[in-house]
Amino acid sequence: MSTKIVYSGGIGINIDGKWVLLDPIKMPSFKPDIIIVSHAHRDHYNIRVLNAFPNVPLILSNETYSLIARSNKLRSEDIIKTEESYMEVNSISLEFFDANHILGSRQILINGEIVYTGDICLEKRIIFKPPEILKAEILIIEATYGNPLYIFPERKILYRQLLKKVIKDYFDRGKAVVYARSPGVAQELIKLFSKLRVSIYAHRTVYAHTQIYTENGCEITQYKIIDSSSEEGIYIYPIWMGKNDIGNGIFVTGWAAVEKDERFIPLSSHSGLNMLLAYVNTSNPQKIYTVYGYARNFSAILKQQGYDAESLW
Repeated sequence: MSTKIVYSGGIGINIDGKWVLLDPIKMPSFKPDIIIVSHAHRDHYNIRVLNAFPNVPLILSNETYSLIARSNKLRSEDIIKTEESYMEVNSISLEFFDANHILGSRQILINGEIVYTGDICLEKRIIFKPPEILKAEILIIEATYGNPLYIFPERKILYRQLLKKVIKDYFDRGKAVVYARSPGVAQELIKLFSKLRVSIYAHRTVYAHTQIYTENGCEITQYKIIDSSSEEGIYIYPIWMGKNDIGNGIFVTGWAAVEKDERFIPLSSHSGLNMLLAYVNTSNPQKIYTVYGYARNFSAILKQQGYDAESLW
């Protein structure tokens, strides 16, 4: 099998002359034969790019389709929603495995040899189970937090810290305001806070995403949409809305690992450096490509450990 891997608008894998395009955010320099979207975060797909190839098979999970289609119109004439883990498209075999990042996020095993993790979280979470670590000859692994600065505390510790801070804000002010990424950690927090028997109010975007989670089997309850009648309770907003509320809100993101402020909690839907290394060591690939975030740092760390690694980013 002749294989070439590049980054051109997305991750391009050429297998015996056929191009698989993964998570495109810009137009590639080649015409793809297959397009795959690993999950429904906007830094992993561009609707204009997807719609630029209406005759190319577009593969994504049912849940990813639902999240994307909520606010976008997909014009592909050949959308394949992955209900099962295995399929063959254009003579290329594809297997899909949970990635535990957000609802519908998937790892992809291509021709039994190439693994793309997509964004991944190896920890057990209150709404998802840990994903399988896949054996690979060639591993394409995310490196969002592929830096020694980003080794996160155990999730149960972060859950306790977050609950303590939210309870304090609620009793001091009658309101706790929390900012987190949606879809993703925001839904995890609604599930976590539902234990407190306090009203939970979600911004309309968070609310809409959470509805899709519940429609797809996630047991998340006891939340309402924020409106003019909303009173005391816990308020959850998308993280991008918090830039003008640094002094009052609680910010839940992996990037908080480098912050000294107690209002920043490093709970993430990504794996930290130690977990990324655990994935590589268990997968034991012959060749590694790092992508996203600290891809170059992570590649250098892997080289120091004796791996054949390079950054696509």
